[in-house]
Amino acid sequence: MSADALRTARTVRGRYAELKLDLVDSVNVVRAGQYETDTVRTLDRRDFGAILPLTPHPAFGLLPDDLQAASPRKGETDAASGGTPRLSRNHETRAGV
Repeated sequence: MSADALRTARTVRGRYAELKLDLVDSVNVVRAGQYETDTVRTLDRRDFGAILPLTPHPAFGLLPDDLQAASPRKGETDAASGGTPRLSRNHETRAGV
């Protein structure tokens, strides 16, 4: 991890000081930004439900929660994604969105 990435992680921690983020959480936000994704694997629903991605995405998708919510019913797939379930975004329940 570069010094710039760590500085950005500290900025994220400062921006969301009321959440008292762990360094690992803020680093995951930075990593998601570096990979230009809005999807993170975490069970930390409280923090990642409130944090906005560093990318233009409106909210983080949380795995495994959003993947399970998007699982197709028996026999259903999303043809546009090559037959895999799409991630759903439940923005209404996310704090800060």
